[in-house]
Amino acid sequence: MHDPMTVVCDIPNPFSWRKDYRDKWRMNTLLTIWHVDPESDGSDDSCGWSFPRLTRMQRDALKFMASEEAERPWFLACGEKSNPDPVQAETLLRGAYLCVARAIDVRVTWDEACCFASRYTHNDVDNFRSALCLLPGWHSNFSEDREKDRLYCATTFFFSVARNILRAHRPWWRHPRWHLHHWKVQVRPLQDFKRWAFSRCATCGKRFSWGYAPVSTSWEGDGPKWFKSEQHVHHHDCLNQSCGVGFEVKAA
Repeated sequence: MHDPMTVVCDIPNPFSWRKDYRDKWRMNTLLTIWHVDPESDGSDDSCGWSFPRLTRMQRDALKFMASEEAERPWFLACGEKSNPDPVQAETLLRGAYLCVARAIDVRVTWDEACCFASRYTHNDVDNFRSALCLLPGWHSNFSEDREKDRLYCATTFFFSVARNILRAHRPWWRHPRWHLHHWKVQVRPLQDFKRWAFSRCATCGKRFSWGYAPVSTSWEGDGPKWFKSEQHVHHHDCLNQSCGVGFEVKAA
């Protein structure tokens, strides 16, 4: 599990400016709008912020494809760490894109498949060249070629391709950033005021200066409060001294 909150946008404050690390003037943030995932399915992305959610029928279709791939390898037949043949890799990836699109019932064009295959074959940073292989002991923890490992790798590969397809075909207005009922608005000046007025360092008991970002020793912090100090927040120097640390602790 991760933090279910994701930033939708920041609204700048035209009346408050600061210098950044490049010594350039920039506006401070007035409001930060967050999307708070309801975690309705037990995960931190039940709304599908990272990628659209697959339906049950789509998941079942992909799992069936993975079981066929594990029994009779086709896309993962190469026994290398990474597919060394760019032509073969691009051809296999284009075929996988078309097969997965048909399985999840999404209409794609030949040009889309070609663009997808080219992008994720020849990209040096983010590509599927390693996913188009299965080398026992490298892609799995066992030196023998097990059907269970092939099933896992094939399932991961097909689901990744399906998520790319759904992300590319999702209309902008269906993105979870427009779930207004999941929005939480953070007012930065108000937060700074509450921290300056009511929060105190848990080590020395002194207040924090305006705009100061303290360091916390707990993952369960809930931010500045009215007429009550935050729990487990410290000045950087205070925490360094109490822990005997000789380097600066950065705020989260």
